[in-house]
Amino acid sequence: MLRLSYHHCVILIHQARCRDFQTGQPIDDVIDDGHRINFQILIDASRSILIYLEKALPVLAHECFWVIIFYPMTAISTIFSVALLDSRSDPENERLKLLQGFTQLIRQIPVKRLTVAEISHLEFIEEVLESILDSVPPWGYPDLAHPFHVLNPRAELVYATPIGGESPLDTVSVELFKDDPVCKDFLENHESVWKNTLKLSDVAGRASEFDVIFYPGGHGPMVDLVHDEHSRSLLRDFHSQDKIVSAVCHGPAAFVNATTASGVLILKGKQVTGFDDVGEEMFKFTDDMDFSLEKRLSEASGGKYVKADEGPLAEKVVVDGKMITVQNPASIVQGCR
Repeated sequence: MLRLSYHHCVILIHQARCRDFQTGQPIDDVIDDGHRINFQILIDASRSILIYLEKALPVLAHECFWVIIFYPMTAISTIFSVALLDSRSDPENERLKLLQGFTQLIRQIPVKRLTVAEISHLEFIEEVLESILDSVPPWGYPDLAHPFHVLNPRAELVYATPIGGESPLDTVSVELFKDDPVCKDFLENHESVWKNTLKLSDVAGRASEFDVIFYPGGHGPMVDLVHDEHSRSLLRDFHSQDKIVSAVCHGPAAFVNATTASGVLILKGKQVTGFDDVGEEMFKFTDDMDFSLEKRLSEASGGKYVKADEGPLAEKVVVDGKMITVQNPASIVQGCR
């Protein structure tokens, strides 16, 4: 337990340093590079606790229950504190990955005998962590259901997400497409597709094994894939190997920061489409978005963003070389063909 105590002390020391803010000013105005170094040390110490406990768990006795719980909960509260103090985005989903790791760890603790109070506390911990993990950005329901319906009989499909495991459905799209027979079949009979995804890091560097990379929509890509280093690596490799890259609706957000092997944006000079600003406003999504997808796609492509003349729900598929982009769910089947 000495290593755990050491990392716990590191956390306490740097938590104290991070509390040393000037009062009366917005937090973002007083966080400097020194504070951010402390934040990273806190995250690193939390990660060390997780790694050590994962390895030690099989040999720990069940009598250690509260000792074991203490360290993960310290780390969890630390990650919360960092998220609250540092309002910057978490582009690599580092904090979320750690929280998910601690969730899995707590569930694996070899407990044989618990009091009613201990069971209650453990259930509370799981509820809190579940609510955190529910904040993972979702993917669009029809954006994967329809491509699956078209492609599954014809190809071997592999599914990957930034943190692996279960990828949350966009509940809004589930309601909107509840009467769609393809979506209904996908939801009822193919849940393993989104509940057992690989980590993107597991497939990074393996572009040679695949023919096509496809990004479904939903708001998830606007939050995580737009920054994800493994996604950008895959796109770079697919581009270098002259393979098809494709995306639907908000999925093209994954392209806006991706570059070629020479460092040029892969969208530069490419005609591209994606969910437009009119559509965002129609569904009242504008205020929830970190940026305008239409604007970013236009900037990255050099003004070559296009959309359906008939409106945000009309069909629009754009093919430019080995890049295929689809404006909205209504265009998915056409795009898959």
